Amino acid sequence: MDAAPYDFCRSVFLKLPEICSSYHKILEDVPGDWGAAAKFARKTIRRLNVVIQMDFLPWKYEIKDKDTRATYTIDEMMAFDPNYLSIHEIEITMDEYLEHELTQEKALGRFLPFLCEHIDDKDNRLHLDARIPDEALQILQNESKIKFFVLYGHKDIYKDFLEHKLDTITPLKLVLYRWWEEELVDKIEEKFLAGELTYYIASETNLFIDIQMAVNIINYFKETRGKKEFYLDATKKFNYKQLEPYVHGLEYKFLKDEGGEFTRRIYTLPGTAKKLQIIKHCVPWNSPNNISFNVSH
Repeated sequence: MDAAPYDFCRSVFLKLPEICSSYHKILEDVPGDWGAAAKFARKTIRRLNVVIQMDFLPWKYEIKDKDTRATYTIDEMMAFDPNYLSIHEIEITMDEYLEHELTQEKALGRFLPFLCEHIDDKDNRLHLDARIPDEALQILQNESKIKFFVLYGHKDIYKDFLEHKLDTITPLKLVLYRWWEEELVDKIEEKFLAGELTYYIASETNLFIDIQMAVNIINYFKETRGKKEFYLDATKKFNYKQLEPYVHGLEYKFLKDEGGEFTRRIYTLPGTAKKLQIIKHCVPWNSPNNISFNVSH
């Protein structure tokens, strides 16, 4: 057990809720090999989330255990066994109340490179919600294991970063906020149609799904026989009447809200259980023109 690889421990760790539920017991009372493996994984593995502020002096950071909520300094983090250490989320923020101060030399020379080296290769996310020095952005841009990006801010800050990730990361998950160059829509659509973009939210930006992109999404669903999962969410720039020729032949069911308005259109490939859902969002913080296309298994 002492030589158990990280991948094994991670798999056990992710199954902890199921393990405890199946035995109707707390972890300490789970019997047998599963209990031993789960106790070892929880004691040994360190899954960390990191928040960093580099927009103004003094730079600051916070390292928090994803599971226990314990916090650590950089030196404490680096003292952990690297075989059982993983970084799950990095958030670049403007929060001035983080716990520890950080020098530029330590951030660029040790901290960011260490984080990138230990990114979990299956469960990871990078939030960019503030300005950071070009040197720091370059380190994050060169990191290739992160597949999920949440990008805020003006288009000029992260435009090159986003284009680089669209060119190099597969499969890509992407959440965008605020203002971006509309020309990016073509590149995003191309990425999706290549099967390389599986999750995309841009409902709080100026980006959109027009009729041609909507038609391409429907055709992609048909061509892949519903076998490819995806979720796309943005502002709608078409009306449903325009879609009718392209959903012809699909089985369908429409759901209405209390006011009698259609909020969910569910299309099924004949002879299969594969469904494409087109959902109008009716929550207060979303525009009435926000729409999502979703295939999930």
